[in-house]
Amino acid sequence: MKEWKKAIDKTLIKAFVCCDLPWHLIEHLFIIELFKQLRPNYNPPNQRTLTDTLLMEEILRVSVKCYNLLDNKSNLTLDKNFILLYYLRIIIYNIY
Repeated sequence: MKEWKKAIDKTLIKAFVCCDLPWHLIEHLFIIELFKQLRPNYNPPNQRTLTDTLLMEEILRVSVKCYNLLDNKSNLTLDKNFILLYYLRIIIYNIY
């Protein structure tokens, strides 16, 4: 996969999650036209790819980052795994 496509896909999933956009919006004709105007070679993912693949990849990336941040800390009152699971639940709850 081309690097520019990966970068756009990653930014796209962040926009959908952070702005609480409905997933079906990705298949709207105006959104597809917008992407074609901005980057003619880019084919936006369908809703299933957006939620099943790109979203899961981003959740895993964020989870690993959170775990690594917590793993490097000392003297934490709560169990690191508890905190990680807590944040994962928040992420998943907000997504679905």
